[in-house]
Amino acid sequence: RVHENVTTAMINTLAKRAHSDSGPNTSHEMVVACCRFLCFFCRTGRQNQKAMFEHLGFLLENSNILLSRPSLRGSPPLDVAYSSLMENSELALALREHYLEKIAIYLSRCGLQSNQDLLDRGYIDVGWDPVEGERYLDFLRFCVWVNGESVEENANLVIRLLIRRPECLGPALRGEGPGLLAAIKDAIKMSEKITVEKLAE
Repeated sequence: RVHENVTTAMINTLAKRAHSDSGPNTSHEMVVACCRFLCFFCRTGRQNQKAMFEHLGFLLENSNILLSRPSLRGSPPLDVAYSSLMENSELALALREHYLEKIAIYLSRCGLQSNQDLLDRGYIDVGWDPVEGERYLDFLRFCVWVNGESVEENANLVIRLLIRRPECLGPALRGEGPGLLAAIKDAIKMSEKITVEKLAE
């Protein structure tokens, strides 16, 4: 089982990276190579997807690795997680709350912090991380929208998770447009106005 060997190699590499003081990027080449192979492995058959789905917990635990580099799209652990369930209704229905909660936690951080790599390149600070945030939203979309149909169970689960962590909505609460926050404030004012008018009657 080649995928097991490759996964083990990636696990060992990430473990060494976590305990290494030599720098944050010394092992990313090995992780990229492993992830590219595993993405290809998942695309070659549903049985392969199912075999890789067994490692979903590990992939999501490390889903924040290498996302800040747009050039590595298709190579981070999060992309292997995509591939392990993409367009597979059976596996999408097998998702549990504790899996998606990990994504919600990472997404909430994106709503509160900037992308340092973009700042280093001279881009303006928009107050949240559009690069990593987009990737996590893509993952949630793949969980909800499968084979052209909505998986209602997952849709309800994602909504509950986002409600519990409003900081996930960082992109909607900021920006040049009025955003979600302004809409909520307007709705509250409208509700209060209606209540006052009813009491006056």
